[in-house]
This record gives sequence, C-alpha cells and structure tokens, in this order.
Amino acid sequence: MAGITSLQGKQPWRIPRNIASAWLDYTLYGGNLRGLGFGAGVRYIGSSYDTSNTIRVPSSTLFDTAVHYDTGLHWFFSLNAKNLFNRQYVASCFGGATCTYGDGLQMLATARYDTGGDRDDEPAGHRSRPAWSDALRCGAATFCCRPLARRY
Repeated sequence: MAGITSLQGKQPWRIPRNIASAWLDYTLYGGNLRGLGFGAGVRYIGSSYDTSNTIRVPSSTLFDTAVHYDTGLHWFFSLNAKNLFNRQYVASCFGGATCTYGDGLQMLATARYDTGGDRDDEPAGHRSRPAWSDALRCGAATFCCRPLARRY
C-alpha cells in the first residue's frame, strides 16, 4: 500500500521504554512531635520518541517531597512538592517543530478534617494511625499553586 508508513520495529511515540519511582515516608508516633511526618521520592522517566521515531526525547529524573502533620484530633495537614528542584525537561515531541516541556515545580497544600470521630479501639483524642488512613470518613480542602505554564 502506497503512502502508509509501517510502524513495525518502531517504539510507540510519547511512551517511555522504562519508568521507575520510589517513595519513602516516615511519621513520628511518639513524643512532642507525634503525628509529624516527612516523605521523599524520586521518579525516572526513560527516553521516548516522536511520532516518526526520528527525534529522541531524553530521559529525566525528578524529585518530590512532602511534609505532613496529623493533629490526632480530626485535622490532617500536608504540603507536597513535585519536581522539587524545578528541573526543566522535555516531556514529549510530536514532530520536528513541536515539543512540550514537563511541569515545573508544583506545590500542593491540603487541610483535611476527619468527620468520623474517634474509633472505638483507640483512646479518645489520640490516634495510633494517621487520620488519612480513614479516607472514606474525611472531608478535604485543597489549595494549589504552581508557576505559569512555560511557553517556548
């Protein structure tokens, strides 16, 4: 068939061959800072290609972090940051003239109130697990800010 480009042997466009991520989180469950937690993660996005498989989009590694606090008395607060170091990277290409950059630093602040009350198996006003583990019984308000989209 004339005019039809074969996709055989080509990598699907905008789909990296490899993707990996890891996240660690630690929450204090005793002492004066009970309920305070920290998290950090890394995301690896492998290289990909444009629609014709002629432009290779390089791989990128991004770092994320979080700080959260469970008051133990219904409130849970968190601050999350994606692309912590505001790394500029090409996310995908559609052809020789059209490539897009990935998102820069994004920060998300959340305040959540647990409307479910204390559980029967725990002392009143104290939790052995964070309130966010009872997600079905929570109401949440989220506030987000991020830089304006980059246009090049």
